[in-house]
Amino acid sequence: MTREQLGAKLQLTKGAIQKIEEREALGQITINKLKDAGQALDMKFVYGFVPNNGSIDNLISLKSEKMAQKIVLRTNQNMKLEDQGIGDEKINKTIKDLAKEIKREVRKSLWD
Repeated sequence: MTREQLGAKLQLTKGAIQKIEEREALGQITINKLKDAGQALDMKFVYGFVPNNGSIDNLISLKSEKMAQKIVLRTNQNMKLEDQGIGDEKINKTIKDLAKEIKREVRKSLWD
């Protein structure tokens, strides 16, 4: 679609369309302008956040495991100081179990 064609649909001049394109390239365009452009193109404008590593479920799993590991290793360190530490196998199982619980609850602190 040419600038003239888009301008006609948005009732804007070719120069105004060029400014919109420039603002978009600089990351300075408003959401309302994008919505207007979408309507002119008979499209719905949609925006949102997408996790870097797949799905939101994967993101929550990773954050849950990280939190569980931090909690378990800190607790085990305290237990070691009292000669009550546990072995690596037990630590790994405890981390897995706690991560499942954290994921199930989706604790607010997960996002800290």
